[in-house]
Amino acid sequence: MAKSKQKNDVSTINREVVLAEAFQKRVACYTINNVNPEDFQYLSISDMIFTKANLTGCNFSFCKLENVIFQQCNLGRAVFNFAELVNVRFIECELNNLYCNYTVFLDAKFTDCELDCSAFDFSRGKISFENCQMERNIFVMTRLDIIFKNCNCERLELSDCPSLKLNAENTCFASAAMNGNQNMSGVIKNSNGSYIELKNSDCTKLRFVNSSFPDIDATKTVGYRNSKSDIEEDVEKIINSI
Repeated sequence: MAKSKQKNDVSTINREVVLAEAFQKRVACYTINNVNPEDFQYLSISDMIFTKANLTGCNFSFCKLENVIFQQCNLGRAVFNFAELVNVRFIECELNNLYCNYTVFLDAKFTDCELDCSAFDFSRGKISFENCQMERNIFVMTRLDIIFKNCNCERLELSDCPSLKLNAENTCFASAAMNGNQNMSGVIKNSNGSYIELKNSDCTKLRFVNSSFPDIDATKTVGYRNSKSDIEEDVEKIINSI
Protein backbone atom coordinates (compact mmCIF):
# COMPACT_ATOMS: atom_id res chain seq x y z
CA MET A 1 0.00 0.00 0.00
CA ALA A 2 1.40 3.37 -0.98
CA LYS A 3 2.27 5.69 1.87
CA SER A 4 0.13 8.80 2.18
CA LYS A 5 1.82 12.05 1.29
CA GLN A 6 2.84 13.98 4.39
CA LYS A 7 3.40 17.69 4.83
CA ASN A 8 6.93 18.92 5.43
CA ASP A 9 7.24 20.57 8.83
CA VAL A 10 9.58 23.54 8.47
CA SER A 11 10.21 23.64 12.22
CA THR A 12 11.98 20.26 12.06
CA ILE A 13 14.31 21.19 9.20
CA ASN A 14 17.84 22.40 9.84
CA ARG A 15 17.89 26.19 10.27
CA GLU A 16 19.86 26.66 7.05
CA VAL A 17 18.26 24.47 4.47
CA VAL A 18 17.60 24.14 0.77
CA LEU A 19 13.84 23.86 0.18
CA ALA A 20 14.04 22.74 -3.45
CA GLU A 21 10.74 20.87 -3.32
CA ALA A 22 8.82 23.82 -1.90
CA PHE A 23 10.39 26.33 -4.27
CA GLN A 24 9.84 24.56 -7.55
CA LYS A 25 11.24 27.26 -9.80
CA ARG A 26 14.09 28.39 -7.58
CA VAL A 27 16.43 26.76 -5.09
CA ALA A 28 16.16 29.07 -2.08
CA CYS A 29 18.66 28.90 0.77
CA TYR A 30 17.64 30.79 3.89
CA THR A 31 17.68 30.81 7.64
CA ILE A 32 14.15 30.16 8.85
CA ASN A 33 14.19 33.14 11.24
CA ASN A 34 15.72 35.59 8.76
CA VAL A 35 13.94 34.97 5.46
CA ASN A 36 14.66 37.15 2.47
CA PRO A 37 11.37 39.00 1.86
CA GLU A 38 11.59 38.25 -1.88
CA ASP A 39 12.09 34.49 -1.55
CA PHE A 40 8.46 33.46 -2.09
CA GLN A 41 7.30 35.53 -5.08
CA TYR A 42 5.85 33.63 -8.07
CA LEU A 43 6.40 30.26 -6.39
CA SER A 44 4.12 27.27 -5.97
CA ILE A 45 4.14 26.08 -2.36
CA SER A 46 2.13 23.01 -1.42
CA ASP A 47 1.73 20.42 1.35
CA MET A 48 3.79 22.29 3.93
CA ILE A 49 3.49 23.27 7.58
CA PHE A 50 5.28 26.39 8.82
CA THR A 51 5.54 26.26 12.62
CA LYS A 52 6.81 29.12 14.81
CA ALA A 53 8.54 30.67 11.81
CA ASN A 54 9.41 34.35 11.67
CA LEU A 55 8.10 35.38 8.25
CA THR A 56 7.75 39.08 9.01
CA GLY A 57 7.49 41.14 5.83
CA CYS A 58 7.71 38.11 3.53
CA ASN A 59 6.35 38.58 0.03
CA PHE A 60 4.05 35.83 -1.28
CA SER A 61 2.80 37.92 -4.21
CA PHE A 62 1.72 35.93 -7.29
CA CYS A 63 2.21 32.66 -5.36
CA LYS A 64 -0.02 29.64 -5.35
CA LEU A 65 -0.29 28.12 -1.89
CA GLU A 66 -2.15 24.83 -1.60
CA ASN A 67 -2.66 22.67 1.50
CA VAL A 68 -0.41 24.91 3.58
CA ILE A 69 -0.61 25.53 7.33
CA PHE A 70 0.95 28.47 9.15
CA GLN A 71 0.93 27.76 12.89
CA GLN A 72 2.15 30.21 15.55
CA CYS A 73 4.02 32.17 12.89
CA ASN A 74 4.86 35.85 12.74
CA LEU A 75 3.54 37.14 9.41
CA GLY A 76 3.28 40.82 10.26
CA ARG A 77 3.47 43.04 7.14
CA ALA A 78 3.41 39.92 4.92
CA VAL A 79 2.17 40.43 1.37
CA PHE A 80 -0.16 38.01 -0.47
CA ASN A 81 -1.15 40.33 -3.33
CA PHE A 82 -2.32 38.52 -6.49
CA ALA A 83 -1.77 35.18 -4.73
CA GLU A 84 -4.03 32.13 -4.82
CA LEU A 85 -4.69 30.38 -1.50
CA VAL A 86 -6.21 26.90 -1.73
CA ASN A 87 -7.03 25.18 1.56
CA VAL A 88 -4.68 27.38 3.59
CA ARG A 89 -4.88 27.64 7.38
CA PHE A 90 -3.48 30.32 9.67
CA ILE A 91 -3.53 29.21 13.32
CA GLU A 92 -2.44 31.39 16.26
CA CYS A 93 -0.50 33.69 13.94
CA GLU A 94 0.40 37.37 14.22
CA LEU A 95 -0.63 38.98 10.93
CA ASN A 96 -0.92 42.69 11.67
CA ASN A 97 -0.69 44.93 8.59
CA LEU A 98 -1.32 42.00 6.25
CA TYR A 99 -1.79 42.78 2.55
CA CYS A 100 -4.15 40.53 0.57
CA ASN A 101 -5.11 42.70 -2.39
CA TYR A 102 -6.37 41.03 -5.59
CA THR A 103 -6.03 37.71 -3.76
CA VAL A 104 -8.05 34.60 -4.62
CA PHE A 105 -9.17 32.66 -1.54
CA LEU A 106 -10.29 29.11 -2.32
CA ASP A 107 -11.04 28.11 1.26
CA ALA A 108 -8.75 30.06 3.60
CA LYS A 109 -9.27 30.10 7.35
CA PHE A 110 -7.80 32.24 10.14
CA THR A 111 -8.17 30.84 13.67
CA ASP A 112 -7.04 32.53 16.92
CA CYS A 113 -5.09 35.11 14.92
CA GLU A 114 -4.31 38.78 15.36
CA LEU A 115 -4.56 40.77 12.14
CA ASP A 116 -5.22 44.44 12.89
CA CYS A 117 -4.93 47.08 10.16
CA SER A 118 -5.00 44.58 7.29
CA ALA A 119 -6.26 45.02 3.72
CA PHE A 120 -8.26 42.61 1.54
CA ASP A 121 -9.10 44.92 -1.38
CA PHE A 122 -10.31 43.55 -4.75
CA SER A 123 -10.13 39.97 -3.45
CA ARG A 124 -12.57 37.14 -4.16
CA GLY A 125 -13.49 33.66 -3.00
CA LYS A 126 -14.25 32.26 0.45
CA ILE A 127 -12.55 33.26 3.69
CA SER A 128 -13.35 32.70 7.35
CA PHE A 129 -12.14 34.16 10.64
CA GLU A 130 -12.70 32.54 14.04
CA ASN A 131 -11.65 33.93 17.43
CA CYS A 132 -9.66 36.67 15.70
CA GLN A 133 -8.66 40.15 16.78
CA MET A 134 -8.99 42.30 13.65
CA GLU A 135 -9.55 46.01 14.17
CA ARG A 136 -9.40 48.51 11.29
CA ASN A 137 -9.49 45.91 8.52
CA ILE A 138 -10.45 47.09 5.04
CA PHE A 139 -12.38 45.18 2.36
CA VAL A 140 -12.92 47.34 -0.75
CA MET A 141 -14.39 46.13 -4.08
CA THR A 142 -14.28 42.50 -2.97
CA ARG A 143 -16.34 39.54 -4.16
CA LEU A 144 -16.00 37.46 -1.01
CA ASP A 145 -17.97 35.00 1.05
CA ILE A 146 -16.84 36.11 4.53
CA ILE A 147 -17.45 34.35 7.84
CA PHE A 148 -16.74 36.04 11.18
CA LYS A 149 -17.16 33.97 14.35
CA ASN A 150 -16.25 35.27 17.81
CA CYS A 151 -14.22 38.11 16.30
CA ASN A 152 -13.51 41.71 17.23
CA CYS A 153 -14.11 43.67 14.02
CA GLU A 154 -14.14 47.20 15.43
CA ARG A 155 -13.83 49.92 12.79
CA LEU A 156 -14.21 47.37 10.00
CA GLU A 157 -14.67 48.83 6.52
CA LEU A 158 -16.60 46.91 3.85
CA SER A 159 -17.02 49.30 0.94
CA ASP A 160 -18.19 49.22 -2.69
CA CYS A 161 -18.37 45.44 -2.89
CA PRO A 162 -20.36 44.37 -5.98
CA SER A 163 -21.21 40.99 -4.47
CA LEU A 164 -20.69 40.30 -0.77
CA LYS A 165 -21.91 37.43 1.38
CA LEU A 166 -21.41 38.13 5.07
CA ASN A 167 -22.07 35.68 7.91
CA ALA A 168 -21.17 36.82 11.40
CA GLU A 169 -21.76 35.29 14.83
CA ASN A 170 -20.79 36.63 18.26
CA THR A 171 -18.81 39.42 16.62
CA CYS A 172 -18.29 43.06 17.58
CA PHE A 173 -18.70 45.63 14.79
CA ALA A 174 -18.33 48.83 16.85
CA SER A 175 -17.85 51.89 14.58
CA ALA A 176 -17.93 49.68 11.46
CA ALA A 177 -18.74 51.01 7.98
CA MET A 178 -20.46 48.84 5.35
CA ASN A 179 -21.11 51.40 2.64
CA GLY A 180 -21.89 51.29 -1.06
CA ASN A 181 -22.30 47.52 -1.27
CA GLN A 182 -24.49 46.60 -4.21
CA ASN A 183 -25.68 43.18 -3.08
CA MET A 184 -25.21 42.04 0.51
CA SER A 185 -26.52 38.68 1.70
CA GLY A 186 -26.09 36.48 4.73
CA VAL A 187 -26.76 36.65 8.46
CA ILE A 188 -25.40 38.80 11.29
CA LYS A 189 -26.22 36.80 14.43
CA ASN A 190 -25.67 37.46 18.16
CA SER A 191 -23.45 40.42 17.30
CA ASN A 192 -23.22 44.00 18.46
CA GLY A 193 -21.80 47.44 17.80
CA SER A 194 -22.33 50.88 19.29
CA TYR A 195 -22.38 52.51 15.85
CA ILE A 196 -22.51 51.10 12.36
CA GLU A 197 -22.90 52.61 8.88
CA LEU A 198 -24.86 50.93 6.11
CA LYS A 199 -25.00 53.80 3.63
CA ASN A 200 -25.90 53.31 -0.04
CA SER A 201 -26.11 49.53 0.32
CA ASP A 202 -28.57 46.87 -0.76
CA CYS A 203 -29.31 44.86 2.39
CA THR A 204 -32.43 43.12 1.07
CA LYS A 205 -30.86 39.68 1.59
CA LEU A 206 -28.94 40.54 4.77
CA ARG A 207 -30.62 39.33 7.99
CA PHE A 208 -29.95 40.53 11.53
CA VAL A 209 -30.74 37.94 14.23
CA ASN A 210 -30.47 38.71 17.97
CA SER A 211 -28.03 41.51 17.21
CA SER A 212 -27.86 44.94 18.76
CA PHE A 213 -26.86 48.10 16.86
CA PRO A 214 -28.46 51.02 18.72
CA ASP A 215 -27.01 53.69 16.44
CA ILE A 216 -27.20 52.89 12.72
CA ASP A 217 -26.86 55.22 9.76
CA ALA A 218 -28.80 53.55 6.95
CA THR A 219 -28.92 56.54 4.59
CA LYS A 220 -30.08 55.50 1.09
CA THR A 221 -29.95 51.86 2.13
CA VAL A 222 -32.36 49.38 0.52
CA GLY A 223 -33.93 46.51 2.43
CA TYR A 224 -32.49 47.30 5.85
CA ARG A 225 -34.63 46.99 8.96
CA ASN A 226 -33.49 47.36 12.53
CA SER A 227 -32.43 44.10 14.12
CA LYS A 228 -34.94 42.44 16.40
CA SER A 229 -35.16 39.10 18.10
CA ASP A 230 -37.72 36.55 16.91
CA ILE A 231 -39.77 37.19 20.08
CA GLU A 232 -39.78 40.96 19.48
CA GLU A 233 -40.93 40.42 15.90
CA ASP A 234 -43.74 38.09 17.04
CA VAL A 235 -44.88 40.65 19.65
CA GLU A 236 -44.83 43.39 17.02
CA LYS A 237 -46.95 41.29 14.66
CA ILE A 238 -49.51 40.67 17.42
CA ILE A 239 -49.67 44.37 18.30
CA ASN A 240 -50.09 45.37 14.65
CA SER A 241 -52.88 42.84 14.21
CA ILE A 242 -54.95 44.29 17.05
